[in-house]
Amino acid sequence: MSRALASCAARLLRGAAAQCTAAAAQGAKRLQPVASQLQGAAAARAASAAGIGGGTAASGLAAAAAAARQQTRGFARVLQFQPRQVRRWDAKPNHVLYGLMGINVAGWVAWQFYPRQMNKHAVVSIESLQSGRVWTAVTAAFSHVSPMHLGANLLGLYFFGRDVGQLFGGRKLLLLYLAGGVAGSLAHCGWYFYQSCKHGEGRYGRARWFGFAPSALGASAAVNALAVVDILLFPTRTILLYGIIPMPAALLGALWLLRDVSGTFGGGSSIAHAGHLGGAATGLAFFLAYRRGLIRPRGW
Repeated sequence: MSRALASCAARLLRGAAAQCTAAAAQGAKRLQPVASQLQGAAAARAASAAGIGGGTAASGLAAAAAAARQQTRGFARVLQFQPRQVRRWDAKPNHVLYGLMGINVAGWVAWQFYPRQMNKHAVVSIESLQSGRVWTAVTAAFSHVSPMHLGANLLGLYFFGRDVGQLFGGRKLLLLYLAGGVAGSLAHCGWYFYQSCKHGEGRYGRARWFGFAPSALGASAAVNALAVVDILLFPTRTILLYGIIPMPAALLGALWLLRDVSGTFGGGSSIAHAGHLGGAATGLAFFLAYRRGLIRPRGW
C-alpha cells in the first residue's frame, strides 16, 4: 500500500515538474525577442560611447536611436498594442450591404400589394411628422414606387456601399445609411417648411412654389451619404456615368452637387433635391470625422 502511494506521488511530482519546465520554456521564448532588442540597444550605446572621432560617434548615436525605436516596437508587441477585435458585423460588411438592398426590394414589393399602408407609413412629409408618424423619416429611406428609382439607388448603394463597408465595416455602413436617410428626410421637410412659411401659405400648408405634394421617399439621400464618403476618399477614381461616360469621381460628385443645389433653389421639380443635399452633408460630416480621427477604419 505504501509503495503504491509512493509511486503515485512520484508520478504526480514528475508531471508537475514537466509542466513547470514547459511553462518556463514558453515564457523564455516569448521574452527572447525583448532580450535580444535590449542587448542590441546596449551594444549600440556601448559602440556609441567607445567610438573615436565625430563620424564614429554619429554612427553610434544613429545605431542607438534605431535600436531604441526597434525596442519600443518590441515592447508594443509584448503589451499587445494591436487593433481591437473586429466585431461580427464589421467582419462581414457585405452581409449588411445585401441586407440593405434586400429591404429596399421588399419595400418596392410592399408598394405593389399594400399601397395605402406604404403611403401612410413609408412616405415622409410635414404632415406625417406632425401626426406623430416620426418613423417615416427612417422607413422612407427603404421605400420606392418606381422600379427605375429602385434600380438606380440599388446600383449606387452597391458600388459606393461596398467600398464604405470594406473600409469601415458593416456597423458603420448601416449607421451611415440610416443617418443619411434620416438627414435627407429632415432636410426635405425643413426646406419645405421654410418655403411654406416664406410664401405665407400656412404653417403646414402646401406651397405652390414646389409645384407638387411635399412628400418624399427613396434611398437617394442615404446613397448620397455613402457616395460622398467614397468620392472624398478616392477622388481620382474613374466612374462611368450612366455606365458609358468615363469621368473622375470628383467631377461626377461636383455635377451631382450642382444639380441638387440648382434643383433645390429652382423649384418646380418632382425630385427632393433638398433631401439629397441632407444626405450629402451627412457623408461630408462622416468624412471630416474620419480625417480628425473620431471615426476609425474597420478593426481599429
